[in-house]
Amino acid sequence: MSLSDQAQAPHTQVGDGRWHRRPANRAFVHVLNLVFVAMGIFFLVGGYNEWAAVQPIAGGTTTVGTIVSVATGETCGRYGCSPNWTPTIRFETPSGASYTFSGPTSGSQVSTGESATVSYLPANPSVAHDISASGVQGVVEIGFGVFATVLGLGSFILGFGALHRRIGLSSARQGDGWVGQKSIHSNQGALMAIAVVLALIAVGFFVI
Repeated sequence: MSLSDQAQAPHTQVGDGRWHRRPANRAFVHVLNLVFVAMGIFFLVGGYNEWAAVQPIAGGTTTVGTIVSVATGETCGRYGCSPNWTPTIRFETPSGASYTFSGPTSGSQVSTGESATVSYLPANPSVAHDISASGVQGVVEIGFGVFATVLGLGSFILGFGALHRRIGLSSARQGDGWVGQKSIHSNQGALMAIAVVLALIAVGFFVI
């Protein structure tokens, strides 16, 4: 090894010379981490909104309403469309006043005349939720959001050299600070992360 090679040795990649075991580009890994966190936040916010829309209103009153009309539509993905239904629900307060509101859009068919359990705010009955509707899809989205966020933040945290020294992990590259983890932040790990991102996008686009 020449003197110039020896001078550069502390900064070379850790591990053997095979491409898949070399450390992935640091900036690219950080972008992937940000993508995971951004997707996680997207799923968390969307899932929470869907789940909250079918939960009882704090301080609210429960009554039985009736579906008075149903708007049909389609949820379209890349390879096709599936129908959905959005009900308009009417309910009455104890004073006899009648109110209507739009229930959550669902992939399960609903029909005019069906009953719905309504939670509404007595001080403002126009604020109402159909709590008989399913919140499963929202819970699923929240689960995907937690999964993606934990992957992104966990990947970033596991890249710190100080953590490696404390718990015995192997660094991907020489140096201090954020050095990456040998297996997770290799080129092979980056390819696997890309595959997971594409899988999450496919699930969000075609399934959820």
